[in-house]
Amino acid sequence: MIKAVIFDKDGVLLDSEGINLTTARMSYKAAGVILDYDDERVIVGRHPRDTVRILSKKYDFNPDIVIQKSDYYYRKYEKQAKLMPGAYELVSQLSQNFILAMATSADRFLTNRFLDRFKMKDFFRVVVAFEDCSKRKPAADIYLTALKKLKIDSNSCVVVEDSEIGVTAAKSAGIKCIAVPNQYTAGQDFSAADRVVDSFSELGVNVIAEM
Repeated sequence: MIKAVIFDKDGVLLDSEGINLTTARMSYKAAGVILDYDDERVIVGRHPRDTVRILSKKYDFNPDIVIQKSDYYYRKYEKQAKLMPGAYELVSQLSQNFILAMATSADRFLTNRFLDRFKMKDFFRVVVAFEDCSKRKPAADIYLTALKKLKIDSNSCVVVEDSEIGVTAAKSAGIKCIAVPNQYTAGQDFSAADRVVDSFSELGVNVIAEM
């Protein structure tokens, strides 16, 4: 029986992947790196500290510049990001039937600002952010931490993700996962997901309960 639903934030509830890519391009350019298509595939769904670690194997740059610029640019532009269509309505509906949690690679300051801005804080019993895990997606840590805080087992939970690495993290934690690809992740491999939908209009209490 499904008791809880865990949502990712960026790319799932918040239409922010475009801003993530734009700020990444600007940040790496400041460090002397022009990103290509493959680099941008690495960036989608990951925290800047993780992309720096991966891309430093390919390019020679100062990682501190990228991290500092990423933080500056994202905080400058993230207020332009809107909720995904139907996100508030779905979360509101599900909160009446399930325990809700959020598991995001974003830091707690930005996560709390998101929850306050869109008046969603009361919907989520548990919030897991960047500071809570030393390893981030595709590692399972973020979802294992969420399960621990929720005090439920993996069979009683469903994750809603938008990226391949997010699905990998959820499945590695032994949790069923629904993928909702967006325009930046649509070409990724979602074969590991338990269900793939085009939008939140395909989800609801009955769909979650039957997972």
